[in-house]
Amino acid sequence: MEAVFTLNRDVGIPLHLRDVGVRKEDIPALAQAAFDDVCTGGNPREASLADIVELYHTAW
Repeated sequence: MEAVFTLNRDVGIPLHLRDVGVRKEDIPALAQAAFDDVCTGGNPREASLADIVELYHTAW
């Protein structure tokens, strides 16, 4: 895992959504869009809207 973080740092890949300009107040709309996406139903694990919001907050 450390090697992945090192590679990300070395090549300049942002670590958090906030690092690429995502605002915290954008999270509900982003989560809703992900939840409504037709591809969401094909995920191997079912996710509620609350699950997706939590995931975005973790990534923010």
